[in-house]
Amino acid sequence: MNIPEKIKLINQKDDISCTLACVAMVTGKKMGTIKMAAEELGIKPPCDNLEFLRLLTFFQVLGIPNNVSDEMIYSDALYKVSVPSINSKRGLHAVVIDTRHGDIRVYDPQRGREGKEFYTAENIKSFSSPIKIIDITSNL
Repeated sequence: MNIPEKIKLINQKDDISCTLACVAMVTGKKMGTIKMAAEELGIKPPCDNLEFLRLLTFFQVLGIPNNVSDEMIYSDALYKVSVPSINSKRGLHAVVIDTRHGDIRVYDPQRGREGKEFYTAENIKSFSSPIKIIDITSNL
């Protein structure tokens, strides 16, 4: 699969579809296409409740290269990261981090949703460490 050179922000449509929105961003596919592919595999939001291996299988079915990272963000890579939610207590949230262009770009599907806080390159540094990191460019 060709990973888009430039990630286009895709907003989640509700409070539980952040992972699907991130998958749509890294594939360059429409949210509806990703949702249908997930449903075919029995995956329904909220995706943070899935076993982590099931999410990796979903990435493989879509042809997205992936590798579980060692909780470090390196330059020249693209990541789907699970982080603590800043909009709900004890919840998880998914964002895309792109370091392929010499800087850190955070694509949070909450951005632009009324009344919702979202991660940026600045505030993402404030949490201690990601819960799980999927390195999408590790096998390219």
